Amino acid sequence: MDQLNATYKLVIEKYIAAYNAKNVEEMVRDLSVDVVFEHLTNDEVSMRLEGLDAFRRQAEEALSYFSHRKQTVLSWEFAGDLVRVEVDYQAVLAVDFPNGLKAGERLHMSGISEFTFENDRIKVINDRS
Repeated sequence: MDQLNATYKLVIEKYIAAYNAKNVEEMVRDLSVDVVFEHLTNDEVSMRLEGLDAFRRQAEEALSYFSHRKQTVLSWEFAGDLVRVEVDYQAVLAVDFPNGLKAGERLHMSGISEFTFENDRIKVINDRS
């Protein structure tokens, strides 16, 4: 692994560790001020955020949704400034959701997160489940 990929991997590992620890300040530490976040479900955009402030607000709001959450990286793929990680996601809901899921229920799914870098900062995050 070359130095740039090692740097990208470390940044992503810190981001995921902060996500798992529910530490929003650490999550945003290496994000670009004009970061773009998209969550896609079945290839449809279910959430799009533009800018660090919007990302921070959503991340802080989401803290109350889960009593526990954990992403585990299963595989890494590096392609220039794009890093694709396959993730295993587990969570326990802290609140009832509009789609019928209830507090206390466990979620377990897998997905792909794509991180695009610019100047050693995360510029774009695409989460696909």
